[in-house]
Formats: sequence, structure tokens, C-alpha cells
Amino acid sequence: MDHSQIDYPKFNKNFYEEHDDIKRLHYMEVVRLQNTLNLRIGGRETPRPVCSFAHFSFDKLLMEAIRKSEYEQPTPIQAM
Repeated sequence: MDHSQIDYPKFNKNFYEEHDDIKRLHYMEVVRLQNTLNLRIGGRETPRPVCSFAHFSFDKLLMEAIRKSEYEQPTPIQAM
């Protein structure tokens, strides 16, 4: 099967939905969080960092695996 010959419907590959807690952060709170996590971000409309795995809305199975691994919060690269 030659997939280059098939006209597939377009879809959004960005599945991330910003958590309500993150949406409510004021600009200076975002800046403080970026500084706390030692993040250096450039460009326009950069995503706001998260500070908890709960902000990702992962399914129950993945959250259990994260808890079992004893991770307390996302690493800086995961936070972005």
C-alpha cells in the first residue's frame, strides 16, 4: 500500500490541553515558575510550564506508574 497516494483527512497532532490551574496563572507567576525550574524559553506564545504531573491529565494507569517510580514533579524539560 502506497500511503503517499492516499488522501488522509488532516488532524491536529498537538493533543495537549492546558490544565485550568495553568490557564489561571498570572504572567508573573509563570515567570517565577520558569525561573524556579531554570527554564530558558524563546519565541512567541510559548507554552506555560506545569509543576505537577496532575496538570497533564494522564490516564490512571500512567499516573500509577509515575507514583510507583516515586517521581514527585516533572523535570524541567517535561514541564514544558
